[in-house]
Formats: sequence, structure tokens, C-alpha cells
Amino acid sequence: MAFEKAKVLKAAEKFLSQGKINAAIKEYRQIVDNDSDDLTTLNMLGDLYARAGKGEDAVKCFERIAEHYRSQEFNLKAIAMYKKIERLKARDPIIAHKLAELYATQGLVVDARAQYLIVADSFTRTGDNKRRSILFTRSPTSIQTILKFD
Repeated sequence: MAFEKAKVLKAAEKFLSQGKINAAIKEYRQIVDNDSDDLTTLNMLGDLYARAGKGEDAVKCFERIAEHYRSQEFNLKAIAMYKKIERLKARDPIIAHKLAELYATQGLVVDARAQYLIVADSFTRTGDNKRRSILFTRSPTSIQTILKFD
């Protein structure tokens, strides 16, 4: 039997209107499993995971979307998705580095600086001065002007 996306979507929306988040997640998961290119549904699934307290599952959804946008050079959309991830994984140095690079690419120097500082702070707190140094040598040359470190 063929997958009926419209029928499953209708069921998901019905569960959602009834406040049955877990049942809606199950339906949206079916859609994403059968149509991996449906980023709108994947985003909705991520939002539902976040509402249900399943942060790691939400992050996986959002990362997949963010990487897709990043690879297509839709940088502002990628930034929006990484910001959703940042709300779930505050001060995560990996996410902060990705955001910093995207902000720098868009010329958003103040935002890039804030994210690079999170990354540098993380390396400093863990005593990883080698990785901190690598951050400054491998990142865009504008990082030296964005961050004026000792």
C-alpha cells in the first residue's frame, strides 16, 4: 500500500489540536521517514520534540535542516536553525563555531564575535589552548579583527 502523506498529515494535525504531542510526533515521524526532503515537516517534528522535552531528538532534526541550508548557501536560514539549536544547547562550542562562521560570512561582525568568544571561552575553561590557537589560525582572517585577543 502506498504512503498517503495527506492522510498522515491530517492525523498529525488532529493529534496536535487535541494536545496529543507524542501521537503527533509519531505521525510526523512517518512523514519524515517517507519523505526525507520535507524540511517543513522535519522542522515541525523538531519543534514537537522540543515541546515534549526530547531535546536531543529536536537537535538532530534542526541540525539536518541547518546543514542542508548551509550546503545550499542559504546562510540566513541556516543561522535561524542553528539559533533554534542554541536555545536547546546553550553555549555549545560546536554550534557557536558554526554560527560564528555563518555570521562572519554574512558580515554580522558583532554576532560573529559573540559566538567566537563562546568557543574561545570553552577552550580556555577546558585548558585546551592548542585548540584555541587553531581556532584563530584556521578561521577566516577576519577573526583577528573580530576578536582582539592577547
